[in-house]
Amino acid sequence: MSVEQSLEAALAEREMARRNYMLYMIYVFKYIYEKELIRNWHQDLIAQVLESVYAGRLKKVLISVAPSYGKTEQVVRCFSSWCMGKNPRLKFIYTTYGGDLSTATSVETRDIVQHPAYKNLFPDTAINPAANQKHDWKLKKGARFFATSTGAAITGIHANIILIDDILKALDAYSNSALEEAYLFYKNSILSRREKDAAIVIIMQRLNQKDLVGRLLEDEGDQWLHITLPALNEEAIVYEYGSFRYERKEMEPLFMLRHNYDELMILKREMQEQFDIQMQQDPEIKNAGYWVEENFPFIGDFDIPEQNLYICVDPAVSESERADDRAIVVEGWSINEEEIENIVIMDVEHGKWEVHDFADKMIYWMRSYPSAPLLIENMGGGIVAHRVLERRIAMRNAQLRSKGEDLIKNEIIVFKVDNKVSKNQKIMEMKPYTNLIQIKLRSNGRGMDQFLKEAKAFDPSKKHNTDNVIDAASTPFSQPECVAKKVNSSDHYAGVKKPSKKRKKKSWNI
Repeated sequence: MSVEQSLEAALAEREMARRNYMLYMIYVFKYIYEKELIRNWHQDLIAQVLESVYAGRLKKVLISVAPSYGKTEQVVRCFSSWCMGKNPRLKFIYTTYGGDLSTATSVETRDIVQHPAYKNLFPDTAINPAANQKHDWKLKKGARFFATSTGAAITGIHANIILIDDILKALDAYSNSALEEAYLFYKNSILSRREKDAAIVIIMQRLNQKDLVGRLLEDEGDQWLHITLPALNEEAIVYEYGSFRYERKEMEPLFMLRHNYDELMILKREMQEQFDIQMQQDPEIKNAGYWVEENFPFIGDFDIPEQNLYICVDPAVSESERADDRAIVVEGWSINEEEIENIVIMDVEHGKWEVHDFADKMIYWMRSYPSAPLLIENMGGGIVAHRVLERRIAMRNAQLRSKGEDLIKNEIIVFKVDNKVSKNQKIMEMKPYTNLIQIKLRSNGRGMDQFLKEAKAFDPSKKHNTDNVIDAASTPFSQPECVAKKVNSSDHYAGVKKPSKKRKKKSWNI
């Protein structure tokens, strides 16, 4: 390569680093740290989210990820220095649980800005010598980086972007006073330090149900973009934001070069219950006591009576098409000789799906149970999901018709939600049925572990539970008008053997 070509390549590399945050991180590692960035897909996801923060499209972001996965490097050192280079008037407040730690991170960020390789990208970013302390430094054009710690004073300081990084240390995870101090520091100090249209990015490992992330999700969860990155995902999941999309397989480690599957299993044995909390970002109480596992016995396929089947969906509250927690539950209703209702949870599927993927999931279950009506609410995410579902069905039926295959003809029942009834009240409608063991789980059904996990952790005193599956399952209990119509008795059982005539049961009709 000639000198001219080398110069052109270097200039192109710099220009791309200025434009693209992920490429900027690679540049920092290559020319400032003088080592290769070990790149993983979750870094690209976070990079796209942070680019939206810089552009002003996102104002509140929560990222839950295990310790030692590079979160401070990406969200604090590299991100703040990239933003300052692009806009040397931006002001940052950075806080973490310890003063020494926050000061060290501040110094390391300043070292990036002072490096000659950084000046090649952003030459107009000179440090102001009159304002150059370890924890508080400025650029001559006005940008500022102020580092503090939980509980410290921030009087007179304001910021365009506030970065909160592990505001609670692991040793204080079960200290009520430390949990409350972190929350009050955020409410009373951090929020009052925002400039107009300021953004807040919180990145931390989960430590307790009542940690800062837990409190914010409970109080104002619909206002935040929340990205959860467990070290090992139990089920397949799709992560999608902007142009980024990644399909993570079942039991796939988050960062194979950091911890492979065997190493995570060793950690799980060593950390025990703390593995679920810190590594899996799952601080939920495993058994809140409202329901226990014995409330939901299993039933084999041959013991399932003839039933009327329903496909119940939880479309998520938000009308946004951004991926959010959603769930689909197929359940069957019947009545025995004693005139007692029996319910079988047949199949369960849940995940973070973009609305078109969600519609395709619903279509899959409609084809699996072709005479089961689909129940969907007429508000929030249900409106968007219903509209997209009808379009996808029309497209799919055109394909099926051209192949001479059976069309999708399931009835779609759109029901009205009573705003006076909370989600917890809706779920609690199942309680009388569990007292008499009327709800059973299909032994060979999909997703029964998730159903049990949510049911055992359900706490009616909490505003927000992890309850997408049980919320969907509760629909026929709380909306009896949705299942009042008699369904065709020739329901498809997706592999379940129908009872013989000798074992004929009464058909179900609420």
